[in-house]
Amino acid sequence: EEFGEHAFFGHGESLYEAAVRVPLIARLPERLAAAPGGARRQPAVLDGPVSQVDYAPWILSLVGVKADPRMSAPAPFGPTRADPPARTTLVMELDTERNQLSALRDGALKLIHLAAGKSPGLTTDGSVLFDIAQDASESVDLGGASADAQQRLTLLQAFHHLGQRARADCVSAEHPIDAETHESLQQLGY
Repeated sequence: EEFGEHAFFGHGESLYEAAVRVPLIARLPERLAAAPGGARRQPAVLDGPVSQVDYAPWILSLVGVKADPRMSAPAPFGPTRADPPARTTLVMELDTERNQLSALRDGALKLIHLAAGKSPGLTTDGSVLFDIAQDASESVDLGGASADAQQRLTLLQAFHHLGQRARADCVSAEHPIDAETHESLQQLGY
């Protein structure tokens, strides 16, 4: 929840840490707490980011089911650790009626890019870059047009290209979507 940070109240309006840094707490059932080899799995506390896309493959691995390879993105977008899941590079997206935002967190540096709309705090080129390790409140823009920002924007664009290819693979001449399903998906925002 944001309480006035960056001129936002609530959630679902920005990709600043106040809105996206949400704790994940997972307690495994007793039968899943055993680590490979029979030893008891020790509790783990991770401070790094976890992506929601990693939940399903992690849970499947815990119950002994191999996840479909399409559930994981290639490096550098995939998890750096599978059990429990963790990453160093994380992509976030927010698409609302007012804004279309993307963010890429790469280690301590985080780029927020405005693709369409208007958002407080973004520079004229549509990007801001923060060092969240040194500036947890994301108040000092390191330069949305800097070399570091451009490097992360290129990586973010590569991720979007990967997503477009994946969507194209899902909707092909072999698997056309009928008009009714297409309309339903559009109404849901897809």
